[in-house]
Amino acid sequence: MAFAFGVLATSGFLLWMQPRLTRSLPANPQAEELYQLAVYEMKSDVLDRRLQAYTNLTEAVKLDPGFVDAYYKLFEVYLDSYVGDKLPPHYNQQANFREVAEKLRKLSPNAAEYHTVNSLIKSGDWEFEEAIKEAALAIKLDPKFLRAHVFYAQLMELTRGDAETALREYRQIGR
Repeated sequence: MAFAFGVLATSGFLLWMQPRLTRSLPANPQAEELYQLAVYEMKSDVLDRRLQAYTNLTEAVKLDPGFVDAYYKLFEVYLDSYVGDKLPPHYNQQANFREVAEKLRKLSPNAAEYHTVNSLIKSGDWEFEEAIKEAALAIKLDPKFLRAHVFYAQLMELTRGDAETALREYRQIGR
């Protein structure tokens, strides 16, 4: 299981720095500013900077409780295998993933962000077919949501040995 999470986390590293192509702005401009600062802090693997990103994102969602992208970016902060268990509120990567998924489910159950996070949770629970379905649904909901393509490709390759599908998905990322 640790291997699968390691592969999922490391192969999508570059996506952390890529902005969301179809992102809408939050209602509160200060929340957007905190979000952008968090994105900047996430470019580092240093724990203190990840903690600052976490702080900025939690402040952003306090200012704008419906800020889906900020909740999703919290997931991205937790995704780093090096710091994932060292961040609040649970100091446990899986528990933090589940908390973000629950918030996203309540805010936007038909969003690519929710289904992408849920895909990773399902794969961590060894529910690979469900994880594949969740990633595929995320792609259907937002074909430009790159992390969903990464998860889908990795799941197809790791669980089904389907390198052709994985390659096709990786090519989607490069477009």
